[in-house]
Formats: sequence, C-alpha cells, structure tokens
Amino acid sequence: AGVFADMIACHTGDHVLGAELKDKNPRCRTSAARTLGLTDSADAVDPLIEATKDSDPDVRSEAVAALGTIANAKTVPALIHALNDTYWLVRSDAADALGRAKDASAVQPLLDTVSDTDSNVESSAENALVNLCRAPGVTAGDFAPHLDDANPKVVMISAICLAVLKDPRATPVLIKLAASPDVSTRLHAVKGLGETGDPA
Repeated sequence: AGVFADMIACHTGDHVLGAELKDKNPRCRTSAARTLGLTDSADAVDPLIEATKDSDPDVRSEAVAALGTIANAKTVPALIHALNDTYWLVRSDAADALGRAKDASAVQPLLDTVSDTDSNVESSAENALVNLCRAPGVTAGDFAPHLDDANPKVVMISAICLAVLKDPRATPVLIKLAASPDVSTRLHAVKGLGETGDPA
C-alpha cells in the first residue's frame, strides 16, 4: 500500500520515473527507484546508478536494491562502489545485489566487506560470496590466496568457496575449523566439508 500511495502522491508513471528520481521529495525519489527496479529494464540502469549517489540514504538503498534486481554487468561497478556507503543498509543491499549479479570482479570487494563493522553487512557479503562461488569465471585462484588471511571469517568463506569448487586445499582448513570452540564456525565448517564429501 505504501508503494502505491507514494506513486499517487508523486504523480509517478512509467514515462516520468527518471524525472521523479530528481524530485525534491525524497519519498518520491525512493518510490521512483523502487519502481524502476521492477521494470527490469536496461534503460533504468543509468538513472539508478546516478541515484546511488543521492543525498538521502533511503533513496540510495532503493537504487542499489533496484540495480540488484536488474543485475547485469553494467550495474556491477556502481554496486561495488556502494559497498563503501556510509549507511549500513546500502552496503548490505549492495552485497546482496552483487551476489545476484554473479560477476567475478566482485569477489575481492566482497571479501573485504566480510570485515564490515555491521553484522548484517557481513552476513550479506558472506551469502553473496557463496553465490559467487558458482558463477562463471570464478575460480579457485580467487579464494586460495586468502586461506592464510588474518581475518578468520575471510578464511572460512574462502575455504567454503574452494570446497564448492571441489579444490582439495579446502579440506585441511575446514577440518581445522570444524574443531573450533565457536559453534557458528563449526557449523559452517561442517557445511563446507559437505561440499567436498569429506567427513568432519
């Protein structure tokens, strides 16, 4: 109901959505970004990319989420840039969107985002990386160098992705992590070992 109310209040129609992204009312800009994402149109990409720079964080969040719905190669640089946004929801939406875009160039930025100060963003980045493991163009070489990373979360997600890619370097790392005193780490490690076919 909120979406339609905003559309009516802002006089939004398909032919003026681009213009609505520049409206003085941030609710109108937010509504326009959301609706443009629903069009799933390549023509919406450029105005949505511009909207990721909006002064209002809710507009930026909707623009990033909309780009994730369209999720083509042209959207990826803007989504990677949005991983550094000051608002946590924008960063989280950007990570989710990059997981859907399945572009290998997002691997390193998402690995960096696993260390985000917000746990929601960290979780989104981890889930996105698991999706990227199965993307065309992603190889074991994208993750193997990170098995010795100082951040245990980066080590974990890298090992899980290597397991998905059936790389034997994942097994000893995951076996070690399966003995961790941390319950979450153990569960993730066992899940990763399930991908390799090795018992914990």
